[in-house]
Amino acid sequence: MIVRGTVVSGLGIAGALFGVPTANLKLEEPMDLPPGVYLGRTSFGGTAYPSVICYGADGGDKFEVHLLNAKLDLLHETLSVEVGDKVNDLVNEPNQRLLYAKVLADVEKAKTMLGIR
Repeated sequence: MIVRGTVVSGLGIAGALFGVPTANLKLEEPMDLPPGVYLGRTSFGGTAYPSVICYGADGGDKFEVHLLNAKLDLLHETLSVEVGDKVNDLVNEPNQRLLYAKVLADVEKAKTMLGIR
């Protein structure tokens, strides 16, 4: 599945609190994808970046992409994201410390699945 969308401003929580900045996409069309954490490949500027996707947080159509091992300013850019295998289910974790551990574990699992460090 390929998803296209424009990066919009988010709350900055994933980057500020967890060190996992995300590009929040405003989707061009509705998605038929169960909520979860997925592997991805994000294309921008002629380059494809391995990514982790979080879709469906807070029970909505929130689509967030974290580029692995790359830090780019993508605000207002249009991205094409290939959605891959599911890494994990989303959890509604009110404890910030446990949520932080879950996010980092999902990123590490995605890196392992993709064979990158």
